Formats: sequence, structure tokens, C-alpha cells
Amino acid sequence: MGIGVLVAASIVIFTYIAILLGQVFDVGQNIVNSSGLQKDDISLIFKIIAATYVIEFARGICVDAGELGLAQKIEMCGRIYLIMLVLPTCITLISTITSFVG
Repeated sequence: MGIGVLVAASIVIFTYIAILLGQVFDVGQNIVNSSGLQKDDISLIFKIIAATYVIEFARGICVDAGELGLAQKIEMCGRIYLIMLVLPTCITLISTITSFVG
């Protein structure tokens, strides 16, 4: 019964956080519209922030349930996912730097 209560509370908290993140995205959209920043760059930042919270939330649930091995795998997969999100930006940055240098 304890695990069921934990899972139910986690779902309620996650739903509340998702609603709050929706509001954060709306504010971010207003910032993008008023600042003239690239929409893709801001979108990437928000994806990274959201993914980080989801990964940490899932890892925390696994740790609370006593599944430390699964928590470590979720954390590792999350890190790989974050690297894959940032990789195109890093490639663009490196090519820009090399075009200035060479």
C-alpha cells in the first residue's frame, strides 16, 4: 500500500508541475517574442530544462521504490538524451569557431 500512495502522490505532484511548466513556457514565449531571440534556441533550452526535471523525477521515484539499479539506468539514459539534444548546437558552434580561426 505504501508504494501505491507514493505513486499516486508522485502523479499528483507531476501533474501540478506540468501545469506550472506550461505557465513557464507561456512566459518564455512572451520573452522570445519581445526579445527577438531565435525561437529554436529558446525551444532547445526549454526542452533541456523539461527533460532534466522529468529525468530527475523518474529517478527519484525509482530511488524511493528501492530500485537503485533502474534509477542509475534512467539517469544514464537521461544524460545521453541531453547530450543528443545539445550536440547539433555544439557542432554549429565548433564550425563557427573554426571558420573564424581558419
